[in-house]
This record gives sequence, C-alpha cells and structure tokens, in this order.
Amino acid sequence: MFSEVVAVGTKTGVQVFDVRRGTKIAAGTGVGVGGRQGFALTDTWIATVSDAKAVCHVHMLNRGDTGAKLVFPLPEEITCIHAVDGGRYLAMGARSGRLLVWAPASGRLLRAWDGHYGAVTALGSSGGALVSGGEDAAVHVWVL
Repeated sequence: MFSEVVAVGTKTGVQVFDVRRGTKIAAGTGVGVGGRQGFALTDTWIATVSDAKAVCHVHMLNRGDTGAKLVFPLPEEITCIHAVDGGRYLAMGARSGRLLVWAPASGRLLRAWDGHYGAVTALGSSGGALVSGGEDAAVHVWVL
C-alpha cells in the first residue's frame, strides 16, 4: 500500500507515481482529462475513462505492471467518474443525466439511475451515499 501517490492527467493520458520512490506505478493513455472525463484513484487501483472510446480501464497499483488489468465497455458518454466507499464501487455520471455504479473488480454494472435533466457534472460520496450534481442545477443523494 502506498502512503503518498500523485496522479497527473492530461488530454493524452494519466500517470500515477509513488512519491517516496519516484517510480511510476500506473499509466493510462487516451484519457480525456481535459474534458469532464478523467480518472478515479484509490489505494489499490486507478480507473480511467477515455474521450475517444466508450471504455473504462482499471489499472491495479503496486503490482509492477502498468497495463490495464480490466477493460470494460461503457453504454454511453461519461462526463465524470468517482471512487466510492474506498474503491468498493466506481460511480460514473453520463451526458444523458444517468448515474452508473460499477464493481471495479469485475466491470459489472450494479446500479443505474436516471438522475438529472442534462449531463451529470459532479460526483462525491460520504459513507454509503453517492451525491450527484448536474447541468440541471439539482443535487441528489443516492443510497448505495
């Protein structure tokens, strides 16, 4: 387990470094961090979503291999991404206003809600609750 990491994202990719060792521990390419897409980081994995393709890449940290461990397709354009409950869940907001909750270990879709009239622009969490904000100026709290 890492005590200090830094994640750096650009339009072309994301890289995660162990600050103490100065070593790269994960990398993803084609990540649309310049838009609202991007990445979610926990102490065991990083998930990246691409602007170019409707896929999610999950990279395991602390394994020595920077390649994606799991790649799964996404049903629509993603506008934001957030790790929930210490990485137990991976929440995503979509341009359509839907919220999607995935199991990052398997890539299985666990829940989906039609939450906003317009794109989901922000995600956060506390305990077992997911909080979403959207272009419709609404904020919703979802129990996982």
